[in-house]
Amino acid sequence: MRFFRLNLIFFLVFLTGCAYFNTFYNAKTYFSEATRQMEEDLNKDGKISRSTYSKFEDASLKAQKVIERFPDSGYVDDAMYIAGVSNFHLQKYTIARTMFSRLTIEFPSSPYYAESHLWIARCYYELGEKDIAFRMLEEFIADSKNKAFFGEAMSLAGYLALEEGEDEKAFEYFNQAVDMSHDIQSKSNLLFELSQIYIDRSMLEKALRVLQEIEEISIDPLMLTRVQLQYAKIYRIREMYEESEELIKEMLANEENQPVFPDLELELAQVYTQQDKIDQAIQRYKTVTENYPNTHQAAKASYNLGEIYLNRLNDYESARNAFVAVRQHDRNCLEATLAQGKINEIGQFVSLNNEIRKMEEEFPGLMNPEVEQDTSLTDKVINDYVKNKFRQAEFLAFNFQNPDSALGIYQNLATRFKENPLIPQILNTWSYLLKETGDTLRSEMLKNRLIREYPYSPFSLHYLGREHPDSLKRKENQSLIFKIEEAYFNQDRKKEGVDAFKALLDTASLDSVSQAQVMYRIGLEYDRTFSDLDSAMFYYQQVKNRFASTKYAGAAEKRMNELSQIIEKLMEASSEDTLETLEVDSVRGVESMMDEMATDSL
Repeated sequence: MRFFRLNLIFFLVFLTGCAYFNTFYNAKTYFSEATRQMEEDLNKDGKISRSTYSKFEDASLKAQKVIERFPDSGYVDDAMYIAGVSNFHLQKYTIARTMFSRLTIEFPSSPYYAESHLWIARCYYELGEKDIAFRMLEEFIADSKNKAFFGEAMSLAGYLALEEGEDEKAFEYFNQAVDMSHDIQSKSNLLFELSQIYIDRSMLEKALRVLQEIEEISIDPLMLTRVQLQYAKIYRIREMYEESEELIKEMLANEENQPVFPDLELELAQVYTQQDKIDQAIQRYKTVTENYPNTHQAAKASYNLGEIYLNRLNDYESARNAFVAVRQHDRNCLEATLAQGKINEIGQFVSLNNEIRKMEEEFPGLMNPEVEQDTSLTDKVINDYVKNKFRQAEFLAFNFQNPDSALGIYQNLATRFKENPLIPQILNTWSYLLKETGDTLRSEMLKNRLIREYPYSPFSLHYLGREHPDSLKRKENQSLIFKIEEAYFNQDRKKEGVDAFKALLDTASLDSVSQAQVMYRIGLEYDRTFSDLDSAMFYYQQVKNRFASTKYAGAAEKRMNELSQIIEKLMEASSEDTLETLEVDSVRGVESMMDEMATDSL
């Protein structure tokens, strides 16, 4: 019997060992397949497929089982590493960081110990904690025990430095990363990344030197093909369009270059766009979207199509359709976010145009050259129309890269609505846009016209380096208000403070904003301190009626409505408890506003 029990125990131990090993083996298999598939995906279209994400998910789940069910096994640190990397690629950066942190704490002798610190820095980088990531990388690089991973650490540090605008420091890190990479593939990849950074910054000579270095060391056909594509980009940027087009077409004729066909088509479309060969550019972009759907290249092609329809052809419907398609091709790319912004802008612009058209149909006099002499048009109609046309011009100039149409609108408004209060702003924007388009002479002429015809506008005073008389007056008034606050209210002499404010209203020539502030302040004291609701309502009503354009008018109206409700409830209240509660409510609601208004003069 004892022999049977012993065998049973050994058998159960054997099964347990098999179970955790099989679970770990499955995790490792899924992880290896996912990693291999990810490399293929990125080489193909720069985008990780759903199938790859699914395999990383499976690898993570299996690894978690090993960690949770078999914590004493010899594969726990391996499982933590697999779970950490898998979750990183699944963009679950907090989970990944936690897993790597556990690995470094629980397994300081693990072969994954050093690399885990690098992954933790990557997680902080992706989570936006870039200062922490950079400090970790600097500490990591300072430790010679991490030498095997210096290349990757230097590369990540380089990208962080770029984002901080420290280009020289970034290039130093990248070059150190290249020097520390001893296998050809890693070195070639780093050099290729560096070439793209140089191209993005128009440092073309340095980009060419880096590309030549890749050609000297690499024997990978795909890498060498991508190098040729970089040469085509450099030709385009240097406006060597014939050379760029010839090289791209030569590469497209070679079937061995199929992995980069989408990039080649996209680059050729950009060559045509820069030459204003719009029809050919549109055709090439459509080739990319039709032949390579659901790829990053198709998303970028759709975005560029939208830009052409919007900025070159003023075809808003086609532009919107193209921008909508971006997200359908690749929802996670930068272009998808930018496209959504364009979709929103187009929607706003179309609504604005419809509103303008509706106004012109309802009020035909708006189209009259002598519109300001038309007595059938109210000031409100004219003001609303001018505001809408000004917004229309802003969209065209600053959102849709159509300055010529905007300039025409500015000229029309400034000619037909000379007395409108928005004209100084229109003249200022008109002058700015002319300067931006290179017409500095007309820009200066408009600026002089603005100063001559509207000398007290904020824009004229800014150009002249002066301050508006009303601003100077308000500063003096605020000083008087502050002295009363300090002398009476800060000393809890509130009745005297109210009398001083009333005297200030009678004797001083206050600007409208300061008058509204003082009246509202008096109303607050009657409301909160003295519980004199009739007096409070009187001053609130004065603010609302006389100073409707100030922020105090809205606050006064809101408090009047609250007091009206409180008065109704007071009249209905029958018990002393209810009455006391309502009296407290009548005071509490204004406390925060009182504190704010009391410090406005500061």
